[in-house]
Amino acid sequence: MPGRRRQADRGAVSPLGGSRRLAPRGYFLQEEAPEGAAKVFSFSLGSERLRRETTNQGESIVTLAQAAFGHRSFTAQALLVLSGSAALGLLSQVEVPMVPVPMSLQTLGVTLIGLTFGARLAALTVLAYLAQGAAGLPVFSGGDAGAHHLIGPTAGFLWGFVAMAWATGWLAERGMDRGVLRLFAASAIPAALLYVPGVAWLTLFVGLDLPTAVAAGAVPFLLGDAIKCAIAAITVSGGWKALAAKRG
Repeated sequence: MPGRRRQADRGAVSPLGGSRRLAPRGYFLQEEAPEGAAKVFSFSLGSERLRRETTNQGESIVTLAQAAFGHRSFTAQALLVLSGSAALGLLSQVEVPMVPVPMSLQTLGVTLIGLTFGARLAALTVLAYLAQGAAGLPVFSGGDAGAHHLIGPTAGFLWGFVAMAWATGWLAERGMDRGVLRLFAASAIPAALLYVPGVAWLTLFVGLDLPTAVAAGAVPFLLGDAIKCAIAAITVSGGWKALAAKRG
């Protein structure tokens, strides 16, 4: 049975009295100081200040994947979707012994994808994962595959992964992907909301009464989900720090 579960303003006034503009990749802020002064480069990763980019549609916040790999080309986004769905498929096969039930890393993968990819790309990645499993690739928990899982007992959780990834990415795009505590909150809130479609499916389509559905589909996984949220928060926080150190 399968398991459950992102340019600065051109010509803006700089603190040095000159103007500022983005370097070509869009993530380094270049200060154009008055004539005779040295140019100063600053990188905001590792700080609590958000890097915002001005686009034709408005402001967007750079996510970890965008900062590391860029996000403008279709090819880059397609590669992220493919690599993310493959990683999710691999994590879905890992189970860690725990009480009362073994802890699958499936929802850890969904959370990490949301925190690093942002809402839209994360949701597309999980949809790609579900499509791969439905097409027969053994990517669901325990190496399961087949379209029947998308209407089976755990279908509420599987489809809920899409909403979970989108919600996690939405929070990340709004600054919740900086700092361990905020990252934990951005992980835990969508993880908790995942129980809603999961338990609802068990009651409405499987026929379990609500107490039984909660006891079977939620309670055994609470501790494991909390641990996975902590792991995701520490991992993404470390990723931001490593990227900041690499780029100086």
